Amino acid sequence: MQLVIIAGGKGTRLKEILGNLPKPMADVDGKPLLEHQVLLARKYGIRDILILTGYGAEHIETYFGDGTAWDVRIRYQRELEPLGTAAIEDGRLERGQAAKIGGHGARALSQSPRQTRSYDQ
Repeated sequence: MQLVIIAGGKGTRLKEILGNLPKPMADVDGKPLLEHQVLLARKYGIRDILILTGYGAEHIETYFGDGTAWDVRIRYQRELEPLGTAAIEDGRLERGQAAKIGGHGARALSQSPRQTRSYDQ
């Protein structure tokens, strides 16, 4: 089984706290938030992790490397140019600035993949 973690958040609202660190590297109880996710995955037997990165990818990749220190395999896929935030609206995945999931979007998330359409560029 493979786990895919979306870790491209810039964390603009947390800039005062994070400085130039990406949001997934925010300290939570002495460890980056993303490390807690990696450890939880390992606890449940998931050893193959793909991290989707964007802003601050180098911080994440330098910290985690190939995952050996956590007894997992970590690979990365970098977003080369910011594509914005995605949201589900009326059962359709859309890109947009500061998109929020709510209303119709929340219902779409609870539907099976066959009932929703994916976003294609």
